[in-house]
Amino acid sequence: MPDLNWKNPEVRHGMLEVAEFWLKKGIDGLRLDAFIHIGKADLRQNYPNADGSNEPVIAEPFFANLPQVQEWMRPFCEQIKQDYPDALLLGEAASASVNLAVDYTSKRNHLMDSVITFRYFTEDEKNVDKRYSAQYQPKELDMTAFKQNQVVWQQTLAGVSKPTLYWNNHDMARIATRVAKTQTQAKSLAMLMYLQRGIPVIYYGEELGLKNLHFNSVDQFEDQTVGPWLKDAEKVIGKDKALAMVSDTHKLPARGPMPWNDTKNHGFTEGTPWISGTSQNDATVASEVNADGSMFTFYKDMLELKKENLFQDGTYYMISTDRDSYVYQRDLNDESAVVAVSLSDKKTKIKLPAGYTTEVLKAGESKLTDGVLTLMPYAGVVLKKEN
Repeated sequence: MPDLNWKNPEVRHGMLEVAEFWLKKGIDGLRLDAFIHIGKADLRQNYPNADGSNEPVIAEPFFANLPQVQEWMRPFCEQIKQDYPDALLLGEAASASVNLAVDYTSKRNHLMDSVITFRYFTEDEKNVDKRYSAQYQPKELDMTAFKQNQVVWQQTLAGVSKPTLYWNNHDMARIATRVAKTQTQAKSLAMLMYLQRGIPVIYYGEELGLKNLHFNSVDQFEDQTVGPWLKDAEKVIGKDKALAMVSDTHKLPARGPMPWNDTKNHGFTEGTPWISGTSQNDATVASEVNADGSMFTFYKDMLELKKENLFQDGTYYMISTDRDSYVYQRDLNDESAVVAVSLSDKKTKIKLPAGYTTEVLKAGESKLTDGVLTLMPYAGVVLKKEN
């Protein structure tokens, strides 16, 4: 990806022309990749290494979220909104704090409509094997930290903009590999995330429950860090297990071809796909699109629910529960709903506020008795309040 010199006014003008070329063709919006990095400090200045050595240091304050970002992006975004008022401007602000997200999306600043953050997912490293590098070892999602991250972004952006809601993107392993233990949990986590206040951004194949491909060669990762890691890990867990581990945690195996059907290369191409590997599931679009109980059917039903005003514009309130569940309430005028999801592999009981009795979406098995909701392992349910 070229790192263009946005300090040059001609480059900024040229990028506006590129954007408007595509908007003129009728696209609905733009994803502005890594926009927080267009401003740079004086890179002649070294960043002192803590140990006093001359080893390279990732000095992000020199190339992320500098004041020039807003100065240079504002005319770009203002012109697009003037010419295409309904265009969505979705910015990737990977390392931006929630307060910077407010700056980038507040209407008064005339910048983005919403930004993507990489701060949602805190990993729990307590089970890391210390005999070899942790880099590509699988790590559990720290659900308590995840709850904290979500509620902070929800509450801070309330009245400012809508958060971006996502579980997957091209820079991480797929949710069905890195988090979800079962298909039921994959469905529950989807309703947990996407029925919150915000804009769902769904990665292709997520609606089929796709997992990472498994690669059989270090060269397939196209990443110079993988080879040394594998040599280190193989000494402890063996070559095959190490290769499977990095396949489950690396971003490139999450970018395999979309499996449209059961023909050659799953109908993706008659040629050779640029990424290929061993599939970890049998789902295809053709097999899922009309199948009762399929992941695709669940996503379709969930997104129909998301279109309701309650889930578009309703307020968000996270209900305090233990670490085994994730529960929140959406309210709009006289409408109200509760989304309740089990994060546990055991049966979970949750005391709900009174009146939520109408089931409108579910994953797995649940039962409501006298205001106590019982969820089977990893199950989830959406209940509306009777008026």
